[in-house]
Amino acid sequence: MYSYGFKQIQESLFSLDSIVVDENYLKDTKYAFIRVRFGRSRSVIAVLVREKQNILEWVSQDGIKLYTYNGKVIRTDGLPNDIEYFNFSGFREDVFLEKNDSYIVSYYEPQLLDQTVILEFRNQGKINISNPISGRAPIQTELIEESIYLPSINWKRKNKYYYNKNGVIEKTLQHIHPFLSPIEIEFIKKYRIK
Repeated sequence: MYSYGFKQIQESLFSLDSIVVDENYLKDTKYAFIRVRFGRSRSVIAVLVREKQNILEWVSQDGIKLYTYNGKVIRTDGLPNDIEYFNFSGFREDVFLEKNDSYIVSYYEPQLLDQTVILEFRNQGKINISNPISGRAPIQTELIEESIYLPSINWKRKNKYYYNKNGVIEKTLQHIHPFLSPIEIEFIKKYRIK
């Protein structure tokens, strides 16, 4: 289990829109971090503060917490509309396999608890994405598209997950709550799960 105090890394958190992430920036940054953007908002970084049972806890400068599991946002804390997924462990199984699944999720503000979300995963093939690190070549990825359907409110969306050839998440675009803009996450300095 990895854990690091938020106070010790707070100086590392700031807006990335005016910062060039290059090799020097990576070398000077001690901690794993992601770039996060909701809709068309400014991008910010969130730093990894804890890993437990392959769940990564990321914290932004304003205290918003995102919990990811193999790239999927499974819980949030501090957003206007938080979410929490349950029984999500199947998401880790062979990310390139096309399958159907369902999870239980709770939405907060407004509360819509213990809802069944129906998922359909489809491999959309190889695609190159721009590298978030300046000066590096594009990254070849497999695009996995996740169709989500929440029958109780007839809410349908498509999420995208970009995995490298080793099955490690590089980027994702997810609709996590009916009242939030989609969240885009770039996994820039990765934490290696053992």
